[in-house]
Amino acid sequence: MITNPSFESDESWELWDNNAFYVESNLTLLPHSGNRFLNSQIQNTWVAIQRVAITEPGTYELSAYFASGAIDRWHMLGVVSPDSVWLASKTWERASAVMTWERRALTVDIPKPMTVQIQLGGNWPRIDDVALVRVK
Repeated sequence: MITNPSFESDESWELWDNNAFYVESNLTLLPHSGNRFLNSQIQNTWVAIQRVAITEPGTYELSAYFASGAIDRWHMLGVVSPDSVWLASKTWERASAVMTWERRALTVDIPKPMTVQIQLGGNWPRIDDVALVRVK
């Protein structure tokens, strides 16, 4: 349901912060898949959003891979309704300071057809392979 889930082009995502950029690789990290990932050098904020039309009510799982490193401490996922109500959000502390990709996920109940806003963020986050799937 996510368009451009692995940030392979500059399309589909609205970058909220001027410090966010796409990276092919750096000295310590390759993309989780594909050729690029999203990187931001900002602390504790929402970095990128995408609006997704939900046509079938139900329970959905939003997931993404976040890279943990020596600087970043938080990973954040969120889903917001068209009238700016949080349907779900979750924050995780990094699991380790070793630069590795970690899957983060949350479930959200979407009670009726609507266009939701997917939000990604954290503290200096590196993000790849975002997915939104209906689980029931």
